[in-house]
Amino acid sequence: MPTDVLILRTHAADPGRDGAVARFGAIAGLRLVVAVAASRGQVQLPEGVERVVLDQPGLQEDGLATPPDWGWRCGDYPLYAVRRAVPDARFYWLTDSDVVLNARPDRFFARFAASDADLLAPGLGQRPPGWAHYPAMARFGTEVWGCLFSFLRISGRAIDHLLPRRQALLARWQAANAAGPQLKWPNDESFVATELHAAGMPMADLNDFGHRVYGRGWGWHFPIHPAAPAFERPDGQIYHPVAADTAGFLRRIERTLARLEAAGDAGRILPGLTRALKTLPLEAGRPAGLDVRPEAEAALAAMVAASALPGQGEGIGQLANELFPPREGVAEITHHAVAGRPGPGWRVAAAADFRLGPAVAAPCLPRGQATAYAADFATRRLALTLTPSSTGLLAAPFFYQAQREAARSVAFLPFDRLPEAYPAVGDPAAAPLIVMSPGRCGSTFMNVLLAAAGLTAVSEPDTFAQAPGLMGREAAQAGRGADACRADAVAVLRATVASLACATATDTGRLALKLRSQANPAAAAIRDAFPQARFLFLFRDAEPWVRSFVTAFGHEAPRLVSNLAAAIRACALIADGGARVAIMTYEQLARDPAAALEALAATGLLAGPPPDPAALAQAAAADSQAGTAISREARAARGAGEDPAVAATLAAFRELWPAARPSAEIARLGLPF
Repeated sequence: MPTDVLILRTHAADPGRDGAVARFGAIAGLRLVVAVAASRGQVQLPEGVERVVLDQPGLQEDGLATPPDWGWRCGDYPLYAVRRAVPDARFYWLTDSDVVLNARPDRFFARFAASDADLLAPGLGQRPPGWAHYPAMARFGTEVWGCLFSFLRISGRAIDHLLPRRQALLARWQAANAAGPQLKWPNDESFVATELHAAGMPMADLNDFGHRVYGRGWGWHFPIHPAAPAFERPDGQIYHPVAADTAGFLRRIERTLARLEAAGDAGRILPGLTRALKTLPLEAGRPAGLDVRPEAEAALAAMVAASALPGQGEGIGQLANELFPPREGVAEITHHAVAGRPGPGWRVAAAADFRLGPAVAAPCLPRGQATAYAADFATRRLALTLTPSSTGLLAAPFFYQAQREAARSVAFLPFDRLPEAYPAVGDPAAAPLIVMSPGRCGSTFMNVLLAAAGLTAVSEPDTFAQAPGLMGREAAQAGRGADACRADAVAVLRATVASLACATATDTGRLALKLRSQANPAAAAIRDAFPQARFLFLFRDAEPWVRSFVTAFGHEAPRLVSNLAAAIRACALIADGGARVAIMTYEQLARDPAAALEALAATGLLAGPPPDPAALAQAAAADSQAGTAISREARAARGAGEDPAVAATLAAFRELWPAARPSAEIARLGLPF
């Protein structure tokens, strides 16, 4: 007797394909043929695997329609191709690569061996007019039947009957569409079942043989995880769709959520998501602390995405409690989808900046995606924004603004769990290069040059700018003492650097942090947090500095006096504490950027190989603040003439500065003020 054929159909390279080939290729008594629908590019298969390739020109030559989604819509096309390549088989099994046969193959296929039915399929039966595929097939058959097409058996004679029927249907379909209305090419499920029923060929459902083989683990919307607990022992069932891996599982869930939202089918979201996430192996091996397993982070990402959809928040919150039961006495990490973003502006980041979705509590923090945004010292929580990649954030002129624009979700991490999430929080050995200034001294430009020199340069991570909180305002921190407040500040700053190091896969010694002028009053906390850090202070001649500040931001003289004095005191405080400090002027930097970097390297603060001259030249030519309200283009658009306010502010500054200047610090540092 000829060997039956098992057709594995695939149309895209994915991590599960080789696994499916191995699973189905090992079934005794079946000849595996892989049918590749070449509608999405080349698919690589292991050597020695028998295959047939379907492409659009060949199908059209055979008289078959090729709508844009033919690789998905027309699952019967591989039957015709394999029948032509292997014509002597009696029966052909068809499966997709995302089907898992959780059964002993010999027992499973033996169940159907005695059946002569021309079609065995799941979900076989007559379809009502409300079925999505009904209208397209109803034009050509008085009684529309359907089946599920991801796993079935069909006879050779049935395939021989169907091919000419498909070919003949093309002209009728084109004529019907010309007369209107336009309907899609009938799909595999409707065409095959309807035509075989009309021909009187025997058909049966796979569940009609004394054992339920599909149903519990069968669906179309939400996926099944490949390590689902159900797969720990054979249960005789076929499961679909089974994701190839954890990343594919999450991608399928996100696509399904988007599809259900677009269709207005919110009622399916929570039940389907619950079933899907409960196939994750979360119970076995659950860690006592932070859960960094990919499966746990996938569950979190799926719940956060679902919580953003209307009406899902409460149910998703309950699901999170089921999957991640809260631990008594342990402060929860909460995650929130971003529902609204702060508008543009220069205000210092605050934990309440975003409009957030409902809380999803889980002991997870995808550290490769999370970067510290702002501390809430009143509730002792650090807000971190989560973005798929940090690359775009680093390229932005101002990091905190890029976080606002790119964040997909926000996590609140209790201060008491900072060491658990970032063990380096307890280690004072972090040694970033920290760039400080009174502002408008070329620090953004310096940040670009440092990036060109090979450092991971971050422009204005804003926890450093939260000076009042960092210095410990007890009233805002529930009566905690100054020492406790300072300890919180140090932990927040170290967690900020640790989060940046994790997200960028960078050693802290290769991090360069350019701070805002608002960070200067927090110099003591910064010094305490990073005793091994290197510091670069940038200053500028006073009068050009005032002009630049007023032109960019419109500040008044008293504030400018305060800013400059604070920067000088910060520099002195850090230098007096024994830190490695270099001082550079804007004038040096603007005159010769390459020489300025060489001078910095000579101090020992800029480690690593010499910067590439071409990269430096390109960085120097670009506008480091391009795209912002203070870019060269924006400043030029405001006019070249000096605003009268500039002259007035400059005159007031000259009057106020002599009395306010920190003379001792200026003399000690050798500053020209």
